[in-house]
Amino acid sequence: MTLINPRSAVLALSLTLVSVSALAQDLTINAGETYTNNDTLNNDDTLNNDGTLTNNATLNNNSSGTLTNNDTLTNNDTLSNDGTLTNNDTLTNNDTLENYNGTLTNNDTLTNNSSGTLINNYTLTNNDTLNNDGTLENDNGTLTNNGTLNNNDTLEND
Repeated sequence: MTLINPRSAVLALSLTLVSVSALAQDLTINAGETYTNNDTLNNDDTLNNDGTLTNNATLNNNSSGTLTNNDTLTNNDTLSNDGTLTNNDTLTNNDTLENYNGTLTNNDTLTNNSSGTLINNYTLTNNDTLNNDGTLENDNGTLTNNGTLNNNDTLEND
């Protein structure tokens, strides 16, 4: 366990995609598009979100997976990361975000709401703003804060 603290688009198209059970291989959600996952989405390759991605069930970013969020990613159930998850805009966790054996890099705003639990067992790097209003567990992982970490509830560092 390590804790380090160095200190106009126009919407032209609105597309809603709803998953049942899917395997993402080179999936891109374009700007202005919306993808809602209501079952299980397994990413074993590349998932780029330039639009709105809402997870209402299970989103697994597996060990060979790269998930890049460049717009809005909202997790309302379970988002599990064993690969590479990079947030370049807004990532909101309302339930369970598990970073096991993976690398989670926040380059803009990651918010763990009051109903959320963010568990880090490997590498979490915050380069901008991490807001914790729920439970943030750094469980034998490395949490590097190069930005602002606002903790308004529970922060466990085991």
